Amino acid sequence: MTKSYIYTLVNRLGHLYFIILFALAYIFANFNTLFSWHNVLGVLFLLGICFRIFWGFIGTKYSRFKDFEYKGILAYFLFYFKEKRIFISHNPASSFAIILMLFLGVLAGFSGLLAYGSDQGGGIFATLYFHYSLFDFKTLHKLSVNCLLAVILVHILGALLDKFYHKNDTLNSMISGYKITKDKQNVRLNTFQKVVCMIYLLLLFLFVWYLFYPKNVVLGLKFKPDVFYEKNAFKLYQKECGSCHFDYPPFLLTLNAWEKIMDNLENHYGTDASLDEEDKEQILAFLKQNNALNFDTKFRKSLKETLNEFSKEENSTISITKYAFYKKAHQNLPFQIFQGKLKKENCIACHKDASGGTFGKESLNFKALENLKF
Repeated sequence: MTKSYIYTLVNRLGHLYFIILFALAYIFANFNTLFSWHNVLGVLFLLGICFRIFWGFIGTKYSRFKDFEYKGILAYFLFYFKEKRIFISHNPASSFAIILMLFLGVLAGFSGLLAYGSDQGGGIFATLYFHYSLFDFKTLHKLSVNCLLAVILVHILGALLDKFYHKNDTLNSMISGYKITKDKQNVRLNTFQKVVCMIYLLLLFLFVWYLFYPKNVVLGLKFKPDVFYEKNAFKLYQKECGSCHFDYPPFLLTLNAWEKIMDNLENHYGTDASLDEEDKEQILAFLKQNNALNFDTKFRKSLKETLNEFSKEENSTISITKYAFYKKAHQNLPFQIFQGKLKKENCIACHKDASGGTFGKESLNFKALENLKF
């Protein structure tokens, strides 16, 4: 028996890269203050997965998919605890696990970008924000991530059993690169592989730097609904309605609600907000054209569900705070948070992009919340 170098630094660092990025991205997803980092790490994870797939075709021996051991998967499980089998590289279970993890990694990363667009109105798929009912990308993302986590945990369990039950050195080889083999099986990077790795590292460095550019195409784009609005009517709406409070996105309320508001401008929340007839008609036409039920957003879905629960008189409620999407998003916040400037209706006090109609986690004004004392 001899010691062979079968896993190069590329494999070992790549393994560590995946472990760290997936773990941090999974944890950061549960914290609003870290959600932007979740997005960045998720994109970098997807980029690493893509490189690993490419490396599976041009990489060193035992890194390539054609060198994996696929045969005898059933017999491997049937006799797992009865016999000790030694594989130079991946056994049948780990071979299939790696293929499955790569597939789920691509699905998790890509569905995350799609969900970021349809649910948060950000990133390269930001236009999906007005096509929310097209597909439930958020659920697909969660499902693929949790399936990937399950496969990872089983893979870890298998590695631990291999080390402590069968006394193999596979786990050690992923740290040192060396494994005990019958014959000398050393691998080395050739010139082409070294060049590919150098190019990838350079591109990775540049890509990381680019992701922190506020207007990067991958994550920095923000959905701008005003491109769907008639410009003159929108400017008039901003001028007249935005002079006293922030200009609420018209697709947050139904047509009935907007008509009720416009019919009672003389007593608009205790204030006379009367307009001349021509401006009033123009703004009302703008609100009719762009009300909640005319745009395919998550708000339309929630509004329809809420209206079914309302009585006939309540169907024209002008209070955003009574709708399901608002209640669900704010249900765990203390009542005191809405005192003073941070009133329930003053969305822009906490949501920086509220005027555009997107209320993403990364656009929350945490400084305003941190200054509150309960």
